[in-house]
Order: sequence, then C-alpha cells, then structure tokens
Amino acid sequence: MQASETRTAHTPGPWEIDCTSYDLHTDTGETYELLPVTAGADLSSWVGFVFAGDDANAALIAAAPALLAALEAITPDTHGCTAKHTFITDPDCKSCTIAVAAREAIQQARGE
Repeated sequence: MQASETRTAHTPGPWEIDCTSYDLHTDTGETYELLPVTAGADLSSWVGFVFAGDDANAALIAAAPALLAALEAITPDTHGCTAKHTFITDPDCKSCTIAVAAREAIQQARGE
C-alpha cells in the first residue's frame, strides 16, 4: 500500500491539546481536570481528553496522526536489505526485524 493509499479510521490530524480545561466529577466525589484533544483543519472536533498536567502523554497523543503517517511513509512492503529478500523473511536480519516492528505498530494504530 502506498502512503497516498493509507486507510484511516481515525480522525485525521492535526491533533492538538486545547488549553480550555473541563472538570470531571465522579460519583465518589473526586474531581479531575481534563483537557480536550481537538482535530480537523479548524480544530473544532474533539477526539478525546487527557488529564491536565499529563504533558508527556498529551504530546504523544497529539502527535499520533503525524507519527502514523510518517511510519507508513518510510515502511515499504520490501525493504531492500543486503540479502535482497522480501519483507518478513529473515529473523536474523536487522532490517527485517525493524520492518516487522514497524508493520506491527502500523497495524496496532489502525486497530487491525
């Protein structure tokens, strides 16, 4: 599959963390401050929430669509390693191992 033929079931990026916080009140009386993850050209669609103060996870979530697109673009079906074998044929080949890991990450991101 070419990068231009990428199948997406998720909301396309860019995704950003909105700084407008919302309080989530639980039945047990706890309150959590949440920040929405917004998407789309005008960033008007909500795709999820992150806990306020969880900057590392927020950054990773916001980068997810771009990371998936980049991984898809650099992970061909054949990788042309020095053995010239096709994708997923030699577990001792570092290029094959990397290509397998990349394909598995892409499948996980797509929910396959």
